[in-house]
Amino acid sequence: MNVVNSNSSGTDLCRIHCAYTWGERTIHVAAFITTASGIAYAVVETFCVPLHRDFPFIVALIAATVFLAGGFEYVRRLMCFHGKTLFVVTAPRGTEMNVERRSPRTKPATDAEDLQLRIFSTAGILTSGLLWGLVIGIAPYVLGIQSDHRTAQILLAIFLFMANFVAGGALYSLATIVRQFWILAEHIEVTFFDRTSPSARTYAKIIFVVSLIAIIYIGLSQLSAVFSYFQGTWVIAYASFAILIFLLMYYILQVPIRLRLIRERDRALSQINKTKLQLLDQELNYQTIDSLAKLDTIQDRLLKMGLGLSRSNASFVQFIAVLGWLVPVSTLIAKAVLAFLKD
Repeated sequence: MNVVNSNSSGTDLCRIHCAYTWGERTIHVAAFITTASGIAYAVVETFCVPLHRDFPFIVALIAATVFLAGGFEYVRRLMCFHGKTLFVVTAPRGTEMNVERRSPRTKPATDAEDLQLRIFSTAGILTSGLLWGLVIGIAPYVLGIQSDHRTAQILLAIFLFMANFVAGGALYSLATIVRQFWILAEHIEVTFFDRTSPSARTYAKIIFVVSLIAIIYIGLSQLSAVFSYFQGTWVIAYASFAILIFLLMYYILQVPIRLRLIRERDRALSQINKTKLQLLDQELNYQTIDSLAKLDTIQDRLLKMGLGLSRSNASFVQFIAVLGWLVPVSTLIAKAVLAFLKD
């Protein structure tokens, strides 16, 4: 892992690391085609399928896809301007040998440019996007949706394929971030008493941004699912998948650093206990009692200190996650109530 000068300017980082890959360009093109095919499907449905109106589903899915493509671009720029900060690190003792023993596919990125190329790999994004897009894109044919209107069915398949191509490409980048950041967490410059180093702040910021983008996208996608043909078990299955992705993005990425902080806290507590035992072996006097009281106070403070990173915005992410769940769920309940009242 290469260590870089933390005084490098943002302009230099941008000029060096902000070259687009074909995978990123394809994400933007797919988002545009999603919008165009969604509008075309809405028009055809209006004139050819008068009994069906999927406007809320179309609008929500287009919004989710365009937002995800925009979030993709934002994360790319974030990595561009702050990626090098992640490599201004101090590796914990003993981790160098562990890194060297890793297989080539799981080795950490050597620098910010290598990290960006891995996250936005053209081959990875295209492969994942095509596979995920095909799985969802064939749903209209598998489930017989719009089977009486061939043009509408084709446009719906294209719409679903392109929207999920963007989602599949983002899933690949997410998986790469999880894998690389898990390894990188072993080297982030952070201690139990100091969690505000530049690399720790950048690490926390990227986790927060990626999680926020994912939560909003999940909320919009669930909202589109509520208004789609995919009801019942389909919505429940997607909800379970969304929970897994959220946990993967936000909480799992913090596990390596939390484990490091726990080990440091345990060492500090062990040292306090040793000191207390030494004091108890001495003759008790006011000075000894005062020292024991101070050690108890320090011990209580250590136990009350959290294990999260500085500026991880955990409460805000959790609030947005709850809000993202409440919107589609409340909409689903409202639809059920209205249907009941009509009957």
